[in-house]
Amino acid sequence: MLQVHVTSSDVLAELIRSTQNEPAQNRTDPKIAAQARLIRETQAQAAQDRPSWQTLDTVDFQRLDPEDDWTEV
Repeated sequence: MLQVHVTSSDVLAELIRSTQNEPAQNRTDPKIAAQARLIRETQAQAAQDRPSWQTLDTVDFQRLDPEDDWTEV
């Protein structure tokens, strides 16, 4: 998890804008640009580490235990 502390709503808005744009488009404070780059890299790494939907476990509804049926609670 990445935590970023901002001092004002203007700084937060600038950080969000910088995060969504490519680094070449950032004409902002160098500190904000560095934080935005770190956020983009963290998001890219999380996307790469996330398993594919094809490899995730699924529920086998044929094998569910009828005694554990909580649908009517």
